[in-house]
Amino acid sequence: MADDTARTTLLVPIDNQGVNPATLELLVRIAQHLDRRLLGLILENPRLARVAELPFTTEILLGSGVERSLERDHLSRHHSQVTADTRRRLLALARQARIELSFEEDRGERWHSALTRADGLDIFMLPHRRWQSLAGRSLPDRRAIPRLGLLMGKDELDCRLVTTALALEEAGLVGSVYALYTGKPDMETCAPLLLGRARCHVQSGAPADAAGLTSLIRRSPYDLLIIGRQRLANIPAEVLDSALEAAGGQVMVVS
Repeated sequence: MADDTARTTLLVPIDNQGVNPATLELLVRIAQHLDRRLLGLILENPRLARVAELPFTTEILLGSGVERSLERDHLSRHHSQVTADTRRRLLALARQARIELSFEEDRGERWHSALTRADGLDIFMLPHRRWQSLAGRSLPDRRAIPRLGLLMGKDELDCRLVTTALALEEAGLVGSVYALYTGKPDMETCAPLLLGRARCHVQSGAPADAAGLTSLIRRSPYDLLIIGRQRLANIPAEVLDSALEAAGGQVMVVS
């Protein structure tokens, strides 16, 4: 379990693919209602260096005859622009919401970098694409998080998942909560959810193995899926990175 200081921070890995502005707005709203500060981990994707090493990514400049890496220069400029745009948007949103925000920079894939940097922090993974079901909703009427999934583990972290869900409910962000168990649900732990503002569904049959958990993340039917970090311990970082790249919903990992 993380200590109280670590629990006040949400680590948010952001790479050079960028984030949809509406997704950033929701991130800040969630941090505000959970009373969290944000730590944005700005990442340079290592694929940039690999592309630069390819033989067809150079050009010869006229006049000087100097060889220049065309693709590397283009990707570097793009990364710098995306980073600047993301920083500017997040700073403006955080200032408006009056939450603390800081940035660090690193190089690597999102999940692996978050694991090496988190040290007990909760991790918030933003989707690279909009969730596929948004187009069919009536925007003025919908909740910011219509479907909130909680992957319960029958351990000490379950209370944190429930507390987090209730805070988001009280803020009016959640439409329905789904408490997901691999086996028989713990109804005592779920009792506060059943009395909460949002509709609550307690379900069994959630995946227990690494393949099932990876598939759930990749094809999650939830706008936000909250998972205890220990549930992901046996999944290789590169496998989780791949699943998170494909995910259309947000994933929050609590420690």
